[in-house]
Amino acid sequence: MKSLLTILLLCTGLLCHAQPNTTKVTANFSGFHCDGKPGFCTIDNQQNRSLSNSSLTIQSSTLKMTIRRENLSEQEVKNLFNLQASNLDESKLHHLILPNSFVLPAAVCSSLGSSNTPLIIAKGTYPIQITEDSFIINFNLE
Repeated sequence: MKSLLTILLLCTGLLCHAQPNTTKVTANFSGFHCDGKPGFCTIDNQQNRSLSNSSLTIQSSTLKMTIRRENLSEQEVKNLFNLQASNLDESKLHHLILPNSFVLPAAVCSSLGSSNTPLIIAKGTYPIQITEDSFIINFNLE
């Protein structure tokens, strides 16, 4: 009986650990170095969650960013895709290029359940999945 209880507790711990953690954030798409070029500038935990434009979900070594289309301005769409929103061809594959690694702020890491370890998005080229109501990017973590 004791062994069965121990096994159940271990399994419950593994299931809880395997669940993805999600947090709402505000992403600023004014260029990787905040210089107005394509890419994102900052990702921040927003105290007022109703103002957030994105969510981050972490599972294993992947960070999924879901950006709500309705919460982006025309300029932010332009900075994300490097083209005007009116010229966005949803049937084509679009990418976000990160020229350098991006370290998430400590508050975001903590919200994602990683308070002791910094979360770093690896540099690279990431496809942007376009849905009816969002843009989805799956980043690799270092």
